[in-house]
Amino acid sequence: MNTETLIRAWKDPSFRASLTSDQLRALPENPSGKPMTELGDDELTDAVGGRAPPTTSITTIRWSLSNPCIRPATPVLL
Repeated sequence: MNTETLIRAWKDPSFRASLTSDQLRALPENPSGKPMTELGDDELTDAVGGRAPPTTSITTIRWSLSNPCIRPATPVLL
């Protein structure tokens, strides 16, 4: 089933009622896909923003503060 037909089937109840039983079986249960609660770890990793946040060590912070090129405008107390 092409994308246009799929969208129309979800938006237009009369069009959806005119579909054959095979076409109705081809429709996903939910137009937006699986709920987030049903996604596996692999699928969540592929999601946008699914990466773990980067870690910052105290060494990186101290280096940043000592580097005159990226020194903050206001002093930072450690």
